[in-house]
Amino acid sequence: GSHTQPFLERNSKVYLFTADLARSLYVDYESDITVFDITLYRHTTSQWLFMNSSVNPDNEAFCGPTKCWGTGLLPIGQTQVGNPPLFMSSPHFYQGDQKLVDAINGLHPNKSLHATFLDAEPTTGIVMQAHKRLQINILIQPDEQISITKNIHEDVFLPILYVDEQAMIDQKSADKFKSEVLKPKVYLEAGSYTILGIGVLILLVVIAVFSRRFYKKRKNIEYKEFKDADCV
Repeated sequence: GSHTQPFLERNSKVYLFTADLARSLYVDYESDITVFDITLYRHTTSQWLFMNSSVNPDNEAFCGPTKCWGTGLLPIGQTQVGNPPLFMSSPHFYQGDQKLVDAINGLHPNKSLHATFLDAEPTTGIVMQAHKRLQINILIQPDEQISITKNIHEDVFLPILYVDEQAMIDQKSADKFKSEVLKPKVYLEAGSYTILGIGVLILLVVIAVFSRRFYKKRKNIEYKEFKDADCV
């Protein structure tokens, strides 16, 4: 299976390199979820990732030669022979400009159906459930010389491919993970707390013993001084 960096925290970003885009993308923590009684951190794509370059300067390097693209589109043609006008987006242009959705009939963006996410066990970073959802679009521009595009008055991004790659750990593998990783971790944590408790108890006993000795010694000194004073 796949994995992220270990010891994930809830404010961690998980970076993933995407060869189709020739760049790294990241997913942000969203929530804790449970799969086969294993607590996982869900990370999903942020809308910031798809923002146009005027909002997210990281996307400026991926603008076209004469213009930048709208929110929700990431160009992938630069990694292909001939630099075709291809763009990646979330399915149904989820997290994209509303005009992209309005330009094509039948699109209905839905987070539960169209968001990309991965669920990783925070200590090991092992991904136990994931959905990689993407859409490939081709840019169609107005051209009076072509009959099917002469009535188009602005750029249209036409979806040509929708992919939903998914994976999930099975029950047998989950049980093995719990017995070989999670249970020893619980025992180790319990052992460390036990050792800490014993250490604190020993410290308290030592303090009590020294305090008692100090008190008795001080009492003897006071008694001796009192006797000497009587003699005088």
